[in-house]
Amino acid sequence: MRPLKGVFVCLALVAIALCAPQSPKDVTVLQYINDVRPDGYDLLFETSDGTLRQETGVLKNPGTDNEIWEVVGKYKWVSPDGEEHIMDFIANEGGVGGPGLGIRGALVGK
Repeated sequence: MRPLKGVFVCLALVAIALCAPQSPKDVTVLQYINDVRPDGYDLLFETSDGTLRQETGVLKNPGTDNEIWEVVGKYKWVSPDGEEHIMDFIANEGGVGGPGLGIRGALVGK
């Protein structure tokens, strides 16, 4: 399960970076759900600055040599000029990818 720990650490670091206030105003958490189960998890958080992170992780092929986590989700942020950015992603045995992510296969499963 060590690869899983690395995935969670990476996702936590991304979440922290996305939640960091980009201006002096205070940002508050509007929603937070973190439902962890042995075979998967659901994560949702939304902040007052327009940041959103939503993902679902599912353990595929549990108990086999091909056991791997698949994570599907999206994140959203608002740039300083007010433009909203949304990124959908999937991470599984094929790597990490999604619309706008030109790194499929470069991070996970290699």
